[in-house]
Amino acid sequence: MENEKIRILWTGGFDSTFRMVQLSRKDVIIEPHYVSDNRKSEQFELNAMAQITKALMAKAETCCTILPLVYVPVEKRISHPEVDAAFKRLLENRYIYIYGFTVLMARQLCKGTPWD
Repeated sequence: MENEKIRILWTGGFDSTFRMVQLSRKDVIIEPHYVSDNRKSEQFELNAMAQITKALMAKAETCCTILPLVYVPVEKRISHPEVDAAFKRLLENRYIYIYGFTVLMARQLCKGTPWD
């Protein structure tokens, strides 16, 4: 029986890294995805994720396979009317931009939609 493939949105931040650590203890295949929108913090985040991946793979407790990071430019997003409308409302209230794209990306990953 093949291991389950888990797609995860990984920013290098605490929440998504915590989930990576949790998943690393399971016999699964992790496919991490990273949204690029040219933030100033982007290189720091990518470096942190590379170091974290290396550290996880060195741990005896790690049971998973971590696939190479899927780097997704924000321009690759697929528009969806309901999500776009909700995103517009968020922008009107001055919420952070990346969350709108994260919702679209999660929707695409759940459907197995390719980026290309």
